[in-house]
Amino acid sequence: MWLPGALRLVRIGYCIVLVFLLHIYWHGCPGTNATQTAVSYNSPTAMKGALQCWRNSTLSGRGKYDLLITGCGYSATSFFSNAFTEAGYPLGHEVMESHGTSDWTGASRHGMRIHPFQFNHIMLLVRHPLKVLNSWYGTQWNFQQWDEEIPLALHEDLILQDRVAFEQLKGEFKALEWWVSFTLLGENMAECFVRNEDISAEMLLQLCHRADLPDCDSKDWNSIVSKNAGSNAHNKHHDDRATWAHLEEIALTPLDLDILLHVKKECLRFGYTDCGMDFKSPKSTN
Repeated sequence: MWLPGALRLVRIGYCIVLVFLLHIYWHGCPGTNATQTAVSYNSPTAMKGALQCWRNSTLSGRGKYDLLITGCGYSATSFFSNAFTEAGYPLGHEVMESHGTSDWTGASRHGMRIHPFQFNHIMLLVRHPLKVLNSWYGTQWNFQQWDEEIPLALHEDLILQDRVAFEQLKGEFKALEWWVSFTLLGENMAECFVRNEDISAEMLLQLCHRADLPDCDSKDWNSIVSKNAGSNAHNKHHDDRATWAHLEEIALTPLDLDILLHVKKECLRFGYTDCGMDFKSPKSTN
């Protein structure tokens, strides 16, 4: 008579372990922030211009779609959508197509638009924070709505969880908080990353193979890169005013300075050299 009860306990234990493992995948290890990581990509031996990977695919062919490319917005997600669609692998831009999507909201822990467990492969796209900020200067997005109609609970995914404090930030520091939060969220779920500045035919070929797409070697990736170079949904809004010196000058509160320092450190960790760490603000006492 004890056997059914024991089997129930085993099943309950299995479910608890499964939920725990899913929690670790989705939120990070217990006791850590999901947006914190120690992996560094700025070593002298790091391959520039190549896909840099640190783990295998999470779903190993069991997902509904082949590929999700994500990270912070304004990083050329539209380029990847256009390039892979032209190569014969329909990849949506902020919409789902047959092979997946290229969508910054895919990094959200709260399923802002899509859920990561749908994808066999997830790749992180990183762009220099000042370039992302320049795109924001052009659009002046308010971080409250998407497509001017859809309310966006963006604060739920930010490292800065205090919504009131976030709303009181200058637009520049909202944009930088968005950059660092969604870059790290994307890293937390991705298996590989590539820098926007390193886009090349060879990198697209590597990405195609990594996503287990068919006939990758038969595609003219050089032509695809040339044709889609500069394709960016926000090009017409682009601005050039973002500099580290300007950000240091307008950082008036301890929170501004904390966000700026965090962004600089992550900028360096992702292999960039122009990260403002050699600039000292006149307000600095160090």
